[in-house]
Amino acid sequence: MKFRSALLIGFLLCGINAYQQDYFIIDDKDTTKCVDLEYSLTVQGWLKRVSYTTLDGEKVEIDGRKEVPNVTTFCIDSVTFDRTPLNPKKPEKYIRYDLRTVDGKIKVYAPGQRINTNGDPVGKYRFFVRFPDGEWYTVNSKNMETIIKPYLIKCKAFASSYSGEFSTSEEEAIEMFELYNQLCQE
Repeated sequence: MKFRSALLIGFLLCGINAYQQDYFIIDDKDTTKCVDLEYSLTVQGWLKRVSYTTLDGEKVEIDGRKEVPNVTTFCIDSVTFDRTPLNPKKPEKYIRYDLRTVDGKIKVYAPGQRINTNGDPVGKYRFFVRFPDGEWYTVNSKNMETIIKPYLIKCKAFASSYSGEFSTSEEEAIEMFELYNQLCQE
């Protein structure tokens, strides 16, 4: 009897994991739940193709930059990618879809430096945050002192709990933002 129960629970858990539901969000409002979600981008980072299978099994393909909706978030295999600016000072110029490293009131994107086949850094290093008001900030020492730190310490729970440095180091800053999001929900 115990073996049957364990076997049944194992099958149920495998079945739950085998059916991974994806979704995408259009204009930060409308969510489309689906499976087998894929997308491709132009060189400037704009969406040019989205394909997925509806939960009813219908295959959908949308091709062409003008045809593809304004997707702000993709969640594929439980990994979230958001539409982010290449340059936070010009959020509508060039965009990318980057991995959301920290979720919560403050969202953090730390895609890191891309490396070419020779092991050399390529392109612009981007480590930035999005505040609840929608503003984007690069995590650098100037923004940390003038914008980010003053914002974080407005939350009394965070200010009394955080004992670290207000560092721009990716690892330390991510821990700091995670603590803030945990303590400062309102």
